[in-house]
Amino acid sequence: MKNKAFFILIFAFSIIFSSCSLFTDSFNKPVKGYLKEYTERACISYYKILISDVQTDSNGDLCIPSCQDAEILFYLQNPQNFTFKNGQNMGFELSSLNVEDFSAAEKDNIADLLKKITLIQDENDFAVLRLIYPAEFLVAAEYGHEISPYIQLFHPVSNSSFGIFKPLKLKCNSAPPPVYGPVIYKDIAKEVERRLLDPKLSKKSIGIVTFSISQQSVILDEIQKIYKKHPDLEFIDNDKHEELFVKNLENVQGDERDVIIFSICYGPD
Repeated sequence: MKNKAFFILIFAFSIIFSSCSLFTDSFNKPVKGYLKEYTERACISYYKILISDVQTDSNGDLCIPSCQDAEILFYLQNPQNFTFKNGQNMGFELSSLNVEDFSAAEKDNIADLLKKITLIQDENDFAVLRLIYPAEFLVAAEYGHEISPYIQLFHPVSNSSFGIFKPLKLKCNSAPPPVYGPVIYKDIAKEVERRLLDPKLSKKSIGIVTFSISQQSVILDEIQKIYKKHPDLEFIDNDKHEELFVKNLENVQGDERDVIIFSICYGPD
């Protein structure tokens, strides 16, 4: 009985080992491919923009301002700790930047400024790339020009490409300054008050043109304060053939007045 059990055990082990040898090659190929894909390559996983004033435009695209240098970190999957150097085994370009939007002089300037953009690997962390847009380049690329980075990585020995990476869509478009206080608006309102109180100047019609809806709203509020202070001035203005208006650039076309006042900027309180 013991001999039979021993031979059955030997027979079972022989079947197990033979089956392993049969499937070794079939399992090795996908495993090797997986290991090569994820341990012998490098790629960009995600990014982080290191400035606070990042906005989103109506298309949902990220927009950075031009008031300072803009730094973006790209985090790599780099298990072999490959070293990447721009111009050697790392390429960078702004293929999305439409230079046809610029004049001939601006094109030459942009070409020089593009050379000042830096892309380097962090000295202390092989998994980080640092991209820096200098402020002078961003000023030239203002008003919604696309500056999305295209980054290509290569194997440092075989020079085989790991691919072209387009981590984010990016534009340079600074947000308008916030309205902190209506100093200039008050000056405009005082000018309107001065003209309406003057018997001679009050005969001339007045129009006020602003460069934004927010300016228009604040100036209208200031004008209403004048009318509350001097109720008779509102009647004087209403008696004219053309009464005072406050409009922005989008809806002022075709309007005429004897005197037009432009509000073109913001001022701190």
